[in-house]
Amino acid sequence: MKKLKTKPKPDKKATLTPGETAFCPLYVKFNDGTAAVRAVRPRLSAASAAVQAVVWLKRPRVQAEIARLRLLLEEKALMGAHEVETHLDALIRFNLRDYVKENGDPKEIHELTRDQAACVKELGIIETALGTSKSLKFFDKVQAIRTKMQRLGLLKDVHEVTTETYAERLKRLRGEKT
Repeated sequence: MKKLKTKPKPDKKATLTPGETAFCPLYVKFNDGTAAVRAVRPRLSAASAAVQAVVWLKRPRVQAEIARLRLLLEEKALMGAHEVETHLDALIRFNLRDYVKENGDPKEIHELTRDQAACVKELGIIETALGTSKSLKFFDKVQAIRTKMQRLGLLKDVHEVTTETYAERLKRLRGEKT
């Protein structure tokens, strides 16, 4: 008896469907499910597309593809998350004493470390009849602290809430003076 040669079946758990393939890059690009639903919408209604997106997000192969695409995106980015944190730390910790010589003149740019130079926003050279003077402008340290705190989830927006009593509201609605 002869054995028939059959093609091996592709592993459905490992390969992405065409819809999943279109969905994953959009999900990573817009970082939400609603924008990624656009990949599904030409074939399905908006409600069905939203349901399909949720179903896909639960699949391990889709999660793995999204993780892979995010990693690629971070590698291609100018700065990764770690570099951003390092730069913010340098901006927060900078000390003006590190930028001046003992006589009070600003240091030359080649005398600064890489982290110190990254904190300098502008290097100015002003020539007058009395001579040449140099100035340094730095990035906003308070803004760097605020950004770092937001990234760490330590800064929340505070909104003032005022309340009025029922009687005060009635008077206001009637146009009466309080």
